[in-house]
Amino acid sequence: LRARISQNISVGLIALCGRFGTSMPLRDDTVTVVFPPFEASRYKPGEVDEAHRAYMAHLKTHFDANKAEYGMPDTELVFVGRDFQDDDPVARCLRRVGLLRDARR
Repeated sequence: LRARISQNISVGLIALCGRFGTSMPLRDDTVTVVFPPFEASRYKPGEVDEAHRAYMAHLKTHFDANKAEYGMPDTELVFVGRDFQDDDPVARCLRRVGLLRDARR
């Protein structure tokens, strides 16, 4: 929700609901998985879009290969950008009150 609104108004919002009512994060278990490096040097400056697509495919491939091992077998990696269209009840409500734009426009 915070990400949707932040993207809409182009300003990062801080949720003051962490530890002691601040933005300090609550303790969560964090797992870091190191993937093989992405070979960005094989792309020329004019091939930025192609490199971006290949990088996202690289991330998704390695995420899918490791997700079950770290307890997330049913999780799907989704890349969200300005073209993302969210149709859940929260997004519909935010659109109605004018806090979220329709990405199709």
